[in-house]
Amino acid sequence: MVNKESHQDHMVSIIIATLNAEKYLKNALDSIDQQSYKNYEVLIVDGGSTDNTIEIASSFSKVRIINQKSKGLFDAWNEGITLASGQYIAFLDSDDFWNKDALSEHMNALLAEPNLIGSVGRMNFLLEKDQTPPAEFKMSLLNESHLAYMPGCFVGKKEIFDKLGLFETHWKIASDIVWFSKVKDLKEGIVLLNSVVLNKRVHNKNLSYSAAKDDTYSKELLMLLRNKLNQRNS
Repeated sequence: MVNKESHQDHMVSIIIATLNAEKYLKNALDSIDQQSYKNYEVLIVDGGSTDNTIEIASSFSKVRIINQKSKGLFDAWNEGITLASGQYIAFLDSDDFWNKDALSEHMNALLAEPNLIGSVGRMNFLLEKDQTPPAEFKMSLLNESHLAYMPGCFVGKKEIFDKLGLFETHWKIASDIVWFSKVKDLKEGIVLLNSVVLNKRVHNKNLSYSAAKDDTYSKELLMLLRNKLNQRNS
C-alpha cells in the first residue's frame, strides 16, 4: 500500500479540459475530492466556457483554472501537461467520474516498481438515465468492465511525454488513439490493473460518439490503420 510518506513525495496532476461542462463537472470533481490518495492537483484547462463551469471548478480545493490559449481538446491536454507541477499525470473527462480508490490503485502499482512509467486500469460504461444511447453504442458493453487504453484509465510519470511526445494536434479526432497506441507498443514499463477505476457515461452528447458520425473520424481511423500496416511491412 502507498504510505503517507509516499503521498507527500508523489504528486499527481489531474488534467480536465472543459468547455461549458456544468452538467457533469461537479460529479467529476466530487469523485476526485473523495479519492483515498490525497496528493494531487487539478488543472482545469477551460476553452472559454460561458456557463457555470468556472464557478463550479472554483468551489473545489486543489483546483487551478487555466484559460486555454490554444483551441481544441488535445491542445488543452498539452497545455495542462506543460503546466503541471506533479511528477505524475492523469486525465479525467468532465462527464466521467472515478471510483474512490482509483488513484491509490494506480499509485500503489507504480510505486511498487521504480521502472514503471505508466498504469492502465479498467472501466465501466454507465448509461445515463432517461436517455437513449447513441446508435453507434453496443449495449453489450454495459455487461462487463473493460481494460481501456484511454485518458481516464491512465496515470503515468510526466517523463512519459518526453519519451512518446505530446498529443499530436494535426489529428482532428484520433490524437488520443494515436498516443495510446504508442503506450501499447511500449509493453515494458506499463502495468495493467485488474481494478475498475473509471465510470464512463454514455449519453447523446459524448464527444466520441458524435465524432463517429463525422467522415473525419472514419478517414483518420483508416489512415491510422494504413500507418500501422506500413510500419509492420517496413
